[in-house]
Amino acid sequence: GCLKYNKGLIDKIMTAGWEMSFLRLHMDPYWSNTPGTSTTGENDISAFNFVRFKTYLEQVFIPMAEYAVSKGLYVVMRPPGVCP
Repeated sequence: GCLKYNKGLIDKIMTAGWEMSFLRLHMDPYWSNTPGTSTTGENDISAFNFVRFKTYLEQVFIPMAEYAVSKGLYVVMRPPGVCP
């Protein structure tokens, strides 16, 4: 759902004629942390789950970056667990 939604946004922006040169992809801890685990903030990596991170990196973030590049955009990827 997320990938389809964001691809659609890029398409709508470009179809409307708006200018866009880059996309910033932020991998929020939702995509990399064990669900239901409490943390003290985004920089608290105690709930980091490598398998979850790798799954969503491969299924959502890399395909999203590849799609953006195919539309002529530069992509800036921000990893989880960093502030700001």
